[in-house]
Amino acid sequence: MNVQGIYHAALQNWANPVAVNEISEEDGEIEPNGFVTRVTAADAVSIEAAEMALQKSQSADTRAFALQAMVEHSRCTDELQALACRKFLRGGLDSCLDNAVIRDLRALEPPAFDPAYTLSQVMALEERVELLAFATRQLDELELEAFANEALPRFRQLLKMARSLAAANPAR
Repeated sequence: MNVQGIYHAALQNWANPVAVNEISEEDGEIEPNGFVTRVTAADAVSIEAAEMALQKSQSADTRAFALQAMVEHSRCTDELQALACRKFLRGGLDSCLDNAVIRDLRALEPPAFDPAYTLSQVMALEERVELLAFATRQLDELELEAFANEALPRFRQLLKMARSLAAANPAR
């Protein structure tokens, strides 16, 4: 698959293991278990993609970003799972590692890997920032809302880094 194919796959299939009724922006609601599942699933996919970037990328900047992404996504998952345990929420990691973007990234070799990875990260982080921002407004669970408020600036910064990296590594 080419870089544009990866981009379109990222648009349609980043990490979407949650049923539509668990997180519905149209209804203005977000269900705590669905939020936990969606965030931890997306973190698992992002961590796996970052691990690939650390192995496959020929760019020091891409590897540095991947390492930062791993740290942030791991931290987010750890914090959220601890909170979910305390709150007795049932949401958690879903079967997301058989993800089309991961399969496609796995098939790419340098130099095609870096642009595809950065594009997929921009898409994933845009979705994450949107989800966290929505959660800060609509989540009906105060500790999860506080978690989203705390995580949002970190993921906005990571998105800014990903966009800069994507601009420096345009798809050909």
